[in-house]
Amino acid sequence: MLGEALSIYQVGQLGAELCARMKANETLQLDLSAVTEFDGAGLQLLVFLQQESARRQSTLQLSGTSANVAEAFRLCGLEKWLALSDAITNTPADTPTNTPDHAHACVADETAHALTTPLKA
Repeated sequence: MLGEALSIYQVGQLGAELCARMKANETLQLDLSAVTEFDGAGLQLLVFLQQESARRQSTLQLSGTSANVAEAFRLCGLEKWLALSDAITNTPADTPTNTPDHAHACVADETAHALTTPLKA
């Protein structure tokens, strides 16, 4: 289960930790039921984790979505993605299954920077 906050103040460290836990052909389960503070950085982290799970041929499973998380997804027009994310399984045809896990290593510093750098208009 994640903590109460999934915001810009947590995503750098949390993103690196979750990415390190993500293994090829396994499921990363995230319980969002306790999340009461959720912002664009938190949303960005979840989308990034979904993309990373696709790259690693793993599954991202979200459960217990709190009202705040559901509302943020609704406001961004992503409620269908959230509904589908109960079991997002990724097996891209062009990704070799015999690629060493270390080749798919998540670079924590780059992840933290990408998730905490504000977008420019």
